[in-house]
Amino acid sequence: MQQQDSGAHGAGTYEDRLREQAHLLKQLRLERGNPSLRKIEARAQELFGQGREERLLPIATQSAAFAGRYVGLEKLMWLVRTLMSWSEYGEQCQAPPRRSPELAAWRDGWTVLTGLRPPRGATSRPSPVPPVVLPAAGEGVLRDGDGSLLSPEQSEAQARRLLQEAKAEAGTVRRNAVKRAEALLTEAEKKKDEITAEAKRALDSAHQEAKALQEENQRVRDEAWGHALGVRKEAANDAERLLATATAESSAMIQKSRQDADAVLAGARQDAMAIRERAEKLRDRIAGEVQDLHERARRESLDRVRAADRRCEGLLASAEERLAEAEATARSVVAEAQTEASKTRIAAVRKAEGLLREAEQKRASVIREAEQDAERRQAAAGGPQGQAHAGSPPPA
Repeated sequence: MQQQDSGAHGAGTYEDRLREQAHLLKQLRLERGNPSLRKIEARAQELFGQGREERLLPIATQSAAFAGRYVGLEKLMWLVRTLMSWSEYGEQCQAPPRRSPELAAWRDGWTVLTGLRPPRGATSRPSPVPPVVLPAAGEGVLRDGDGSLLSPEQSEAQARRLLQEAKAEAGTVRRNAVKRAEALLTEAEKKKDEITAEAKRALDSAHQEAKALQEENQRVRDEAWGHALGVRKEAANDAERLLATATAESSAMIQKSRQDADAVLAGARQDAMAIRERAEKLRDRIAGEVQDLHERARRESLDRVRAADRRCEGLLASAEERLAEAEATARSVVAEAQTEASKTRIAAVRKAEGLLREAEQKRASVIREAEQDAERRQAAAGGPQGQAHAGSPPPA
């Protein structure tokens, strides 16, 4: 009985150690952002599963560790190092190496726990019963353990006492076995409930993560489409503004060219009119001088009259030549003014056409860049669900 009580005390210490280890693992998981079991499994495979086909930390192993059941040292170290690969803010960081001082406390705790672990198949056994030696033929008595003979009354009493002790010991063993079986059944039910609750929590967490991921993908997709539409609208506004600016500049240049041409033509006409007026005045003055000379010639001799006539004819010829030169000069000025105005107008029209082409090219380039940016954002926002929605039309 003393040996059975000692074994029960050792099992209780082992159970306490298991519960303490599970509590520390849960606390470490909460401190590192409370990742889901599936996320821990994927992170462990990413960190330590290079070149391995089997899963390092399946969900069943994690559930056993968090529920207070025994796991091996290697899997415990993988679980602890994987949880430590997240910071206190839930962000991924470098996992501690195998010989890190941070893992010493976990390794020592597992060593103590393994030392307290009872061996498999170990059960409490009843105290040994002293051997009873049956009497030889014809003796009619029993022998004690030391070989001394007993009387028939003593043998009968000894047999009854041994039978009662055997029945009492068998009842004790049976009661202990029933209690142990009931305790194991209770623990199994409790562990079953814990596993069911943990599986339900894991399933709820997975559903929540999937829903959050779907909402995040939809939000990113909506933002990408909104940004693309905004960029496209802004590009269209810029193109229209550039087109309006180019049209206004070209109209202004054409108007200015027309004004410059009109000013040149008006100046040329004014110059031609001034030259013509001066020529007419000169002609009138020469005609007056000729008339004066004629009058003087009548009073003078015939030679002087003839000389005056020749002089008058020369002056008239010179005046006609100067008048012809003035008219030619006026026509040349007018032609040059018209040519210059035509060149200015052609240059203004060509520049306006160049500005219009440049505005159209810039508008097409901006729209193309906006569409490419929208496609890149949509591709960057795509995951398994983002790719599934990639072919859907943009929101209204």
